[in-house]
Amino acid sequence: MAQLGDLPPELILTIFSHLRLGLPMHDLFVWTRDIDEQGRITGVRWNDLLNFSLLNRHFRQIVSDKLYTQIRIQGKLPITRLVSFLRFITAHPEAAADVRQVYINLDPGRTGSGYLRQKDIYFIQTAAENSGITYPQEIFPCEDLAADHLAKRLIELVNPGCQEEEHLRLQVLVAILLAHLRGTQELALTCPYGVFRNFARGNLAKQRGSGFDPDDERVRFADETPMFVGKPWLPQLFSLVTTHIAGTEPFRPIGFEGDELANLLCLGSKTSRLCLDDAGVDFRLQKGPIGNWANISHLTLTTRHISIAAMQSIANHCSALSTFKYLPTAWESFGITHSTQAEPGEVIHALRKHANTLRTLCISSSGYSPRGFLSMPVSKLDCFVALENLWIDNRTITGDLPAVQGTLIRVDRREKLIMSLPPSIKRLHLHNASYVPSGGLYWLAGHTELFPNLVRVELDWPTGDDNTPEEVIRKLFLQVEVDAPTRRGMIRDARLWDRYF
Repeated sequence: MAQLGDLPPELILTIFSHLRLGLPMHDLFVWTRDIDEQGRITGVRWNDLLNFSLLNRHFRQIVSDKLYTQIRIQGKLPITRLVSFLRFITAHPEAAADVRQVYINLDPGRTGSGYLRQKDIYFIQTAAENSGITYPQEIFPCEDLAADHLAKRLIELVNPGCQEEEHLRLQVLVAILLAHLRGTQELALTCPYGVFRNFARGNLAKQRGSGFDPDDERVRFADETPMFVGKPWLPQLFSLVTTHIAGTEPFRPIGFEGDELANLLCLGSKTSRLCLDDAGVDFRLQKGPIGNWANISHLTLTTRHISIAAMQSIANHCSALSTFKYLPTAWESFGITHSTQAEPGEVIHALRKHANTLRTLCISSSGYSPRGFLSMPVSKLDCFVALENLWIDNRTITGDLPAVQGTLIRVDRREKLIMSLPPSIKRLHLHNASYVPSGGLYWLAGHTELFPNLVRVELDWPTGDDNTPEEVIRKLFLQVEVDAPTRRGMIRDARLWDRYF
């Protein structure tokens, strides 16, 4: 029998193609084959592909172009980590060309700029020039390296510990790094708010200690002077994830602002999938530049706060959404911003522009805190004529107030919503469904001829005995050849729900 090492390289590579370097770095990076119908991540253990490459030189040569498809930069002292990895990819351009997925976690604590030496600054300057990235030279002061002792000496920062300057340094290093990874297709950034916004010299001057004079004409002029940072160009980038990490501004109510998101979206013209994960988005978005919002077709908002104005602005900037997920993690009204969080009914109203293109809709209210009061639930969806996949929870349909007609008759909002489903619907997930079945479910099971494409109805309630109303409803769907799994047979996480079909 032939040994694995005796097989042709093409066949060995085919075998190895079923392995991955590791688990997906973010939900948005999950491949279809990575997930089963229960929402479990499948596949190999961490670093299996790397372990195969260490068996012998022959195997390493075969899989070498797969080893660097996915990279992670995370941990403390992100500036020193970024510089170290930048040194590696500039010395190994063949590895840089293989990178497809990039995950960067910018720890807001000790960034590590104080550990940079003059030779590191000279290297940063050279790497920036070679990649066409410009930046304000004063944030990385570079001296003459003619003397060896200067090369090894730590740099002397003009304003050590200044948060604004640290954010700007992080932005510059990420830009230089990405400029060397032009094959990147999926990018995930975990960072404090404000790292990728546009800076002005006044932003830095105001934090330079007691010597700052707000009445100084030179300083006031400097406030309006932009500090340009060149933007890398990633022609193959199609997936972008931004995640907020708690920094030194724990009470900052505004999350990613207009210019910050626009700067990130300008990294590639083909970016079509955007996930704003745990990001507060407020009304400032509509005052910022548009960027490449028009290209976004898959949008996920797992945000702590999004105002009505920002939601309308996002919907208007996107030209044709096909997938939209609104999964807020908290219900808050920020008095400082004078804005109110968009309720589910208002979100649906803002999405009417995409009624002819929206195919997958996931919307939840279960993450709202008890302090929140949901008064505008989702009532009708019949205008979304292309809708195929709907994930919705019970509270999003019913709200927190009972609906009445006149003064006596209580209206079942679930029944009203189900009857408003468009004929195009294929898959329906009712999350946290009531233990007492709605009349709308009986109606749906008895009128499947109105929904010729319906193949699956997921009723998320505990499995009961055969004679329970829940089980009776499930059997009705099975009788008309509509798959109706139990809770164990469905994906209950809306972020992953549409990844298996």
